Amino acid sequence: MISAPVNNETYDSQWAKINNIALGSGSNIGIAIYDNNTPNKFVYSNGSSKPFVPGKGYSVKRASTDNISLEGDMIVDNVDNVAITSGFNLIGNPFTAFIDTEQFLTLPVNDHLLESQQIWVWNSVTKNYEVKLSRDNPSFKIAPGQGFFIKSNTSGNLSFKKNIRVHQTTDTFLKSIETQELTLKITANAVQRFTKIRYLDTATGAFDNGLDGETFTGTSNTLDVYSQLLENNNGKKYQVQSISNTDYENKVIPIGVVSSSKKDVVFSVAAKNIPSGYNVYFEDRLTKAITKLSAANETYKTTVSASENLNRFYLHLKNSSILSVESDTLLDIQIFKSKDVLRVNGLNQGNVELQLFNVLGSRILSAKLKVSSDHSIRLPSLTTGIYIVKVKTDEGSFTKKIIF
Repeated sequence: MISAPVNNETYDSQWAKINNIALGSGSNIGIAIYDNNTPNKFVYSNGSSKPFVPGKGYSVKRASTDNISLEGDMIVDNVDNVAITSGFNLIGNPFTAFIDTEQFLTLPVNDHLLESQQIWVWNSVTKNYEVKLSRDNPSFKIAPGQGFFIKSNTSGNLSFKKNIRVHQTTDTFLKSIETQELTLKITANAVQRFTKIRYLDTATGAFDNGLDGETFTGTSNTLDVYSQLLENNNGKKYQVQSISNTDYENKVIPIGVVSSSKKDVVFSVAAKNIPSGYNVYFEDRLTKAITKLSAANETYKTTVSASENLNRFYLHLKNSSILSVESDTLLDIQIFKSKDVLRVNGLNQGNVELQLFNVLGSRILSAKLKVSSDHSIRLPSLTTGIYIVKVKTDEGSFTKKIIF
């Protein structure tokens, strides 16, 4: 993923030949823009002459490894009016200096257009998109010529202000904060993916803008792993989730896996700065297995189906030597609103009765649910506000507050 940090450069079949750009089918060459409205998302050049647009990102593939040459006038002023549409957009650093991710994402002109303060950059080693957040410490620096993805909730124009440029070299002795962090890795046939859990005193169990980052879904992925929010679950898949660094033992983290086919997979955990005496446990409720993954050589092997694998895997942090097989399943039930549907995940057994009340105590709906791990209940037309969900199961009952 690249961006041109100069003005007045064009690409065509001659530029492709000079830079040994890979050839595709027909007259297509290996340089493309990203378009949400096309089935394959990436629209490849047919060799006709087109200008590199400052602030726009491009996907480029060479026939062999070497440099790409971009020549033109250095951009020294603000780059405004970078057009984006609703959804994922491939953009890029238009300057010959690094830019600061936090400053770019929190610019008022940009912040109101973005779904949240996150970008995605391509990692050519893991062959996966990795999320970077506005509140990462230290802040991620976007290199000259680097293309990256953002996700917008509306159409509009982004800006790259010249005051977000920063000096950066390859030899920077920056000390990052000693974050308490768990990285859960999943591996299948040499493909590895990860999801991170960060324990911070500034984080909550709900969504924290700039601290929680989603997995990239702008292109298909043969394998992915993610976590979901502990509170006010919005159904989104998080590559990075930050939660508070208190009450570790009662924070049971739901883990999901997406796989394009049935696969044998291996789970492992890399723990960083976790408090002394705590162990990391990985729970598989399908096989009833609970595995300690605290040490570098500890793994859990299993098979996942060719689908969304949710309500099966959970991550625990415990200061006891053994995690009981009998976990408190009521704590792991997730309830959230998705459009006009109320989603209830994690009810794996027994009879279930659900009731929804407004803050005045008036019952809005009542439903008896069949045994299933995932329920969807269509909601009547509701006003914005706070509602109370009461769930009664064979194992007990609980209530949960939800904001619509």
